[in-house]
Amino acid sequence: MAGGQNAHRTGWRSMIECNGPLQRVVEFPDKIATVSERLMGVQIECQPAVELIRRYSRQNVLIYADPPYVHST
Repeated sequence: MAGGQNAHRTGWRSMIECNGPLQRVVEFPDKIATVSERLMGVQIECQPAVELIRRYSRQNVLIYADPPYVHST
């Protein structure tokens, strides 16, 4: 029998080794910490770009305005 299989089908998946999807879950807390450090001090807004630029346009502000999406896609 292959790894994780037994003579009785239970409907549950067993993983004996820490690889594949399980390995990604184990690494997830470290990735969240990295992303949170990277985004510290970042402000994410959901508004029209023109309004955002008018409100926050200053010398020490970087604005990344995601282009609008076509509704048919």
